[in-house]
Amino acid sequence: MPYYVYRVESAQMALLKQLELIEQ
Repeated sequence: MPYYVYRVESAQMALLKQLELIEQ
């Protein structure tokens, strides 16, 4: 898997975790 694809996926996961913190 290309490195930039991994970077995009990790950025999306970080965004989801921030949204979960905001909802709580």
